[in-house]
Amino acid sequence: MMKEENIFDYFPIRGIIEALSVWGEVLSGNALSEIDKEVKEKNY
Repeated sequence: MMKEENIFDYFPIRGIIEALSVWGEVLSGNALSEIDKEVKEKNY
């Protein structure tokens, strides 16, 4: 049987959160560069 404390050995929540925040930065960065392209094309 697995003790509840051992769940954290298999699911390092901190690592998951760090990975998600990195992805968030990448995705928001991509979104911002896409908006930047549109703005430059429309000459706002």
